[in-house]
Amino acid sequence: MARRKKPSDVAVIGLGGFGGSVARRLERMGQSVLGIDQSAEKIKEIADELTHTMMLDATNEEALLEADVASFDTAIVAIGDDFEASALVTAHLRSLGVRQIIAQAKSVRHRDILSQIGATQVVIPEEDSGERLAEVLSGTAEMERLRLGADRSLARVPVPQSLVGEPVEASERSEVSVVMLQRAADLILNPAGDLGLERGDVLYVVGDEPSLARFRLLG
Repeated sequence: MARRKKPSDVAVIGLGGFGGSVARRLERMGQSVLGIDQSAEKIKEIADELTHTMMLDATNEEALLEADVASFDTAIVAIGDDFEASALVTAHLRSLGVRQIIAQAKSVRHRDILSQIGATQVVIPEEDSGERLAEVLSGTAEMERLRLGADRSLARVPVPQSLVGEPVEASERSEVSVVMLQRAADLILNPAGDLGLERGDVLYVVGDEPSLARFRLLG
């Protein structure tokens, strides 16, 4: 049976230092997390803290299909110590239609390659930044900007007045991507492009510095 999509559900593939800290933090914030790793030891360490865990080889696309990972809107690929595996998993997720793929990289070169093969965001983190990413994804971080690499950042921006009444996709004119929308007490991950923006909305957008600056200056 197909799994019902929930915008707040996140699949975390790789439960080492970074992936484990993201997954644990998201769960503590009330989100449902599927944790995936091929190590029985890592699964055992974290199983009691996550909604679901599965031990499988995520480089096998058939295994990802059986795990119904395609039903998730957001997947985090936290396999930073094995670039070949990270790239393969990222490509599989893109092929399966996962909308937001956040991949971990260890270098700018790896970041660029992962972006080219399907990652919508790439982070080059230290281990303790996993909790920070989880806070941003959950909308609880008190932040204005979080660097995701050498030339891309995630920024928290109140909806510009000129975009009130416009669809989310209108933000793309400023060459930024809206990855989350906060509306009063509601948090919407990966808002649909045709969702109308309302006064009081807070947008979490990804882009390079010039694009983010232009977006903040919209009237």
